[in-house]
Amino acid sequence: MSSDGDEFFAEAEPRARDFRRANGAPLVRKLDDPARWDRYSRPSAWGDDLDDESALTLWKIDRACDGVASSPALAAQIAAIHGRKEGRTELREKAIQLGRGEEAADLGTALHALAHRFETEEGFPVPEPHASDIACYVGQLDAAGLESTHFECTICADQWRAAGTADRIYQATRELHLPDGSSLEPGQSVIGDLKTGKKLTYNVPGFCIQLAIYADGCFYDVDTDERSPLPDGMRLDWGLLVHLPAGQATCTFHWVDLEVGRLGARIVQQVRKWRKRDDFLAEFAFPVSDEVAVLSSPVYDLEHPLEPIEDDNEEWRQAMMPWAQARVNVIGAHVEARAMLLRRWPVDIPPIRQGALTASQLSRALDLLDSIE
Repeated sequence: MSSDGDEFFAEAEPRARDFRRANGAPLVRKLDDPARWDRYSRPSAWGDDLDDESALTLWKIDRACDGVASSPALAAQIAAIHGRKEGRTELREKAIQLGRGEEAADLGTALHALAHRFETEEGFPVPEPHASDIACYVGQLDAAGLESTHFECTICADQWRAAGTADRIYQATRELHLPDGSSLEPGQSVIGDLKTGKKLTYNVPGFCIQLAIYADGCFYDVDTDERSPLPDGMRLDWGLLVHLPAGQATCTFHWVDLEVGRLGARIVQQVRKWRKRDDFLAEFAFPVSDEVAVLSSPVYDLEHPLEPIEDDNEEWRQAMMPWAQARVNVIGAHVEARAMLLRRWPVDIPPIRQGALTASQLSRALDLLDSIE
């Protein structure tokens, strides 16, 4: 008798392949260089940039409070890491899940997976309590004249630099009227999204953007990294959102205006571009003091005319040059005064240290030193 227990376990179903990822972001082969990869964003995350998540944030805080209050063990774990960053993310998510009740989220995920298997595996038995949900979903598809032709298809939208997995592509088996007055003809297809949450609430705009991005993309084979076109007859103006809330045996269809989704996607692009700017701040310049402003103005020079000194007064010039240079050195030790001196020094007067000033030029330089000091 075998001792490894294999005979007690059925063979696990192979996992669906997914994009290669870098920190969660899908990687796709570059169009112009097959040897390199592009890092794209996930279409499902585009709506986050525009969503008003204030209500969702408060809801999560409430659920986390409920989760901690209901679990002394969780409260003790949180107390054990007080003041530390490590481990907080995991405990925070655990508190939210515990407070919201993991069963509801698990039911929605399970129903999504059951719908996939029922549509792709002939004769797959759906267990209760989900059988009534699946029966309603399939019945509504048949009544609407729609059938699923593609499931969990990996799509790459190069124009949006986004890649992800679309739930469905639905094909019409009869003529369907669209909200703009046009018709979905038999054989034409629309991109689809199956939602199994309890309600369609704040995240509907994000779903609209997501479907528009998928509709603008192409199939991407994650095994060969090759692109291929979406089915012929694919409508690029409308998508379909199917709401199948777990445990309610109800299913509703909603048309999605993909042009509205594209408008949102373009806004997201602008938002992301704006967030990358680095010119939000500019240096603050303090105003010049009143005294400096007066001394720097042409009016001051007019009110205090220079007294002419004969250029041949060599004795006076030789006596004043060292003193003037010493004053310049003192001014140069102060940043603001130094900058002012350099800014106001007349272009027709050489530096004092060169010793080439005439008596008249030296007189003007001394007046300037007086005003700055």
